[in-house]
Amino acid sequence: MRRRQHRPKPLIPNWFSSSHPLNLPQSVRRSIERDFNPDAVFMNIPYSRRYTHLEVAIISTLTAYGLTPQMAKTRVGLEVRLHKIAALMLGCGYGITDLTYVRRMNMPLELGVLLAWGKETFVASSRPYGAIKAISDLNFGDVHYHRERVGELVRQLSRWIEQHCSHQRFSVSTLMKRYRRLQRIRKSLGADFEKLTASEISKLLGIVEEEFSMELVPSA
Repeated sequence: MRRRQHRPKPLIPNWFSSSHPLNLPQSVRRSIERDFNPDAVFMNIPYSRRYTHLEVAIISTLTAYGLTPQMAKTRVGLEVRLHKIAALMLGCGYGITDLTYVRRMNMPLELGVLLAWGKETFVASSRPYGAIKAISDLNFGDVHYHRERVGELVRQLSRWIEQHCSHQRFSVSTLMKRYRRLQRIRKSLGADFEKLTASEISKLLGIVEEEFSMELVPSA
């Protein structure tokens, strides 16, 4: 059984000048160090109705492996936006970026910050060439193309998780059942679904073993 390649550790950047936009207050640095979660994943994805089904697929897949999704939209407060995003990123062990809507330059920007801080990051896009055209430093081996198909995204994301984040193994069919279950929950809750935290979503999915039993794929 394969084990994790490494266990992420907190990185608290302290090399910025006091006037730099990424210079974090001392109180924020302390909270990052205290609350750092090596199993958390910063989700740098489009927040739009067109993308919702893929967002649900990412959340259902991450939580299946015991990973905790972190999204900037779930945080409230008066923090400067860049400070808030930086603190969330630094508090996570991993990252996910989807460059499907490459015209929104905040996602390539946040991808650059994730990579600069050494976060192992799953990079995806809906179609070939689009992401490469927007960020020429990427190559085909860096980007996972899902063509806006949930099954393809789940397949590629689960493979990446098993290579970089977890020793658990789940079949794509099992993960797709989980996704469909979460979709039903989302539709029944309507707008209230957006208010749920990752831990609340995990409970709804029945992460507890007695509620939701998942079959491991036999080792080859």
